[in-house]
Amino acid sequence: MDFVNPPNQLYRMLDRIPHMRKSSSSNLPFGSLTELSMLKLCEDEYVPDTLPFLKLPALRKFSGINLIERSPIRDSDSVSEDEDFEENINEETIDEELAELRAEAAANGEGVQDQGFPLLNDNSGETGSESLGQSAEEDNDNQEDQPLESSRESSPDEDDEDNNWTGFSTVTHLHFRRSNSEINFSRHIRACAKLESFIFEFYNTFLCRQFYPKKLHKALYQHRGTLQELTIVEDEDNRGALDKPELMPSLSEFSALKSLRIRGEILCGRDAMVFPSLADRLPSSLESLYITETEDFNHLLFVDQLAGVASSAHTKFPCLKKVTLEDQSHKYEYRFSSIGVYRYLMPPRPLPSSLIEMCQKAGIEFRLVQVSDFPKLGRNFS
Repeated sequence: MDFVNPPNQLYRMLDRIPHMRKSSSSNLPFGSLTELSMLKLCEDEYVPDTLPFLKLPALRKFSGINLIERSPIRDSDSVSEDEDFEENINEETIDEELAELRAEAAANGEGVQDQGFPLLNDNSGETGSESLGQSAEEDNDNQEDQPLESSRESSPDEDDEDNNWTGFSTVTHLHFRRSNSEINFSRHIRACAKLESFIFEFYNTFLCRQFYPKKLHKALYQHRGTLQELTIVEDEDNRGALDKPELMPSLSEFSALKSLRIRGEILCGRDAMVFPSLADRLPSSLESLYITETEDFNHLLFVDQLAGVASSAHTKFPCLKKVTLEDQSHKYEYRFSSIGVYRYLMPPRPLPSSLIEMCQKAGIEFRLVQVSDFPKLGRNFS
């Protein structure tokens, strides 16, 4: 089901439906809805909270286009209008919190292969699909007269670690295109019991200009045993707007991850004397790796990193079959040439033959994609 200018009209429809929240009743008009796509026509305004739609009992895929999510912290009395929002992100504590999550998982004997997650209003310690069904039945008995409520009033802020709030949704696919969120849609991620694919094409506007890979990684960490597809890139029409991107924490513990498409600076870093080894930051289950938005200043960096991946493919990445490196050094050659500047019209930088040979020996298909802004000429150099 597709909705334009959501979610107001869908809110009005759901408000007329009694017993909406987490009900499994087959009489609900939306009880069998499996996919929901929302398009916001106006890009320069926040969208109302979309988290309640993840409570639809049969929903498996939620997609959003042009959605700009406002942080619940902004609505809190503890944050004044004059206070800089970025000061409340507390990025320096993310690594410590992630270490605590890993320690807790190890203490519970869960290891890397997590199969279930705590569910909303689940106090019995049960996880997974069995607990989901029992929770739905209990809610039908205990919440017969409760209408759909906005989660903005009841859900915690993005740093709340209350396990009773996570894992209530049956959604397995979250796709956000040309969108952005002050909290990286972390509430949507944590709401899913078992997330299998997450696509985030972030778009920078004056409402939301920053992106926090560490906070996104922290939210995705609970799905490290089920997440199979991960895409974190900038929207094609908005590339280059993100300044000083953070380094994404290691993805080596995401044991189910098969497809990774990610901006190069987020994956490997940009301004550093010593860059972390890419071969130590990827999971052994990976089948396809696509690195976007590399330029002249860091092109050789990614070539060296990929050489390390190819050389250890037989031992560390037995499933890896395809690697793509996107070079956008010539992204703006058309617009610069139109004003008499031709320095961008140089031929693409050739790949070292050693890298190509290593990929061939490891059975990896390697491609270099050259991005150009010539009209209808997305030139591809393989």
